[in-house]
Amino acid sequence: IATMFGSLGKQFAGDIASQVQSAVSSHLDKRSREKGSTEKATESLGQVTGRRKALFIGINYYGQNGELKGCINDVHNIKNFLTKNYRIDEILVLTDDQTTNPSKMPTRKNILDAFRWLRANAQAGDSLIFHYSGHGGSVKDTDGDEEDGMDETLIPVDYTKSGHIVDDEVHDVLVRGLPKGVRLTAI
Repeated sequence: IATMFGSLGKQFAGDIASQVQSAVSSHLDKRSREKGSTEKATESLGQVTGRRKALFIGINYYGQNGELKGCINDVHNIKNFLTKNYRIDEILVLTDDQTTNPSKMPTRKNILDAFRWLRANAQAGDSLIFHYSGHGGSVKDTDGDEEDGMDETLIPVDYTKSGHIVDDEVHDVLVRGLPKGVRLTAI
């Protein structure tokens, strides 16, 4: 936005970021006050005591049906916002404009490997950030764990060859077994 609309765009982007941060903080504060809630809100990323790792994935699906225009820009904007305002110790970026580096393309395999990278050696006090901008979808639930009968999916750049990444797989690879005290934030 800032590049496209100059200083007015920069102000607009700043206003949006402030509103999002305020809404998220308000929501987390409310949840922490709810009776019976076991989740405790943290005031800011500034209180993290351990490592901070971030994974950013942006897929525009260049040359494919359903090509998108702004997903890589989303990655750059969110990454820039976070690195300007918070210390991030390790960053991994997968975007489909990195044709010269196949390991940085958001293929199904690379995304699952990136999930493993993000959670590798995580310990209490660490903060893990995951940002995804690209197509999502839904498929029929095959294991009966979804109330609506549908699993949500992430759609990698090579989905026609390798398939979608189902929410159960995201949970199994990225979330299940994270040590207590590790914060995982998906943006």
